[in-house]
Amino acid sequence: MSITVKTSFTLLLVLTSFGIQAQDYWEKVPGNLNVRRHMIIFKNHSQYYMTKILDGEKTVITTKTGDTVNGKITRISGDTIFILDAALLLADVQMIGHHTEIPKYFGPGGSRPTYKYRFEPDVWEPVVPPESIYATNTTYYRFISKASHSLHRENDSLNNDPHIFRNFIKLNLARLIHLELSFAYERSISPHFSWETEASYTFGIQEADAHYTIDYPIYNYNGLSILTAPKYLFCFVGYLTPVLLYRYQWFTGVRTDWPAEDPSGYGELQDQKRDDFAGSVRIGMMKRFHHIILDSYFGVGAKYIIVHQKIYGSYDGHDSSGFYWYNEDHSPNDKTVYLWDPVINLGIKLGFGFN
Repeated sequence: MSITVKTSFTLLLVLTSFGIQAQDYWEKVPGNLNVRRHMIIFKNHSQYYMTKILDGEKTVITTKTGDTVNGKITRISGDTIFILDAALLLADVQMIGHHTEIPKYFGPGGSRPTYKYRFEPDVWEPVVPPESIYATNTTYYRFISKASHSLHRENDSLNNDPHIFRNFIKLNLARLIHLELSFAYERSISPHFSWETEASYTFGIQEADAHYTIDYPIYNYNGLSILTAPKYLFCFVGYLTPVLLYRYQWFTGVRTDWPAEDPSGYGELQDQKRDDFAGSVRIGMMKRFHHIILDSYFGVGAKYIIVHQKIYGSYDGHDSSGFYWYNEDHSPNDKTVYLWDPVINLGIKLGFGFN
């Protein structure tokens, strides 16, 4: 056999041996991503963190009878922990500690203990994974991730989720800007569905002049409104809702050109009765601070407006001295106007929740 052939054969044997040793090392390295070691997960529902034990790691286990077993976990099968020559059922375990003392560290609930688990049903929840999760890395690490995320969601939910309450009463702060007092009642029906009803009364300024502002009688209408909104809760603070609203408004003796298409330029003295039929879609966020609820929203839509006018006369200047009656007997001219207008909802409600 030539030297070249011998060298090649020797090199092949070395590489094959190294590959076998490397594979053996890869499979035995603790914590390696390709190693799916059997485990039991423990969720702490008081401080919202998670621990776990794995086969192959060293630990200290104290049973409910007071016995202590210290050593390496040789195997975990379901809810049974094999350590040294003992097989311990999880139901018989009082506490699982670390093999060596570790310093305490701090989390959302303060300092965490050095043990991994202690039998406290109100605090610790053992989770025994099904055998199917060990089939692939994806199922294995997805299970761990979901267990961890569920604790984060639980923590966030308890801190911010308003829907630990089933009833809410809220004051619409945005409507106060145009002298409207509006209260809403919301009822939670299911984890992803609630229904809100809102009613309001507007305190308008009568026999006033709207001409010098924006020629729209924003502060002159008296009014009543009713709103209904079924809410879809797509997360614990966010919601999406279609909104239907009916509003009835009126004023007397107000100077304005609205809603004339060709205004005289100086306003008309008139009475109005008005019906608004509105629909919109809102996206919002409702957060809880103890019992206090903060609900903010934004929406867009459209409304159909019917305005019944009684117009008495018009002005020929900015002051009120040059007024002309349309009829000698000072009777009004009746007029009805139909309008479509866009709707933009932007507001904040403040209230409280209760069960």
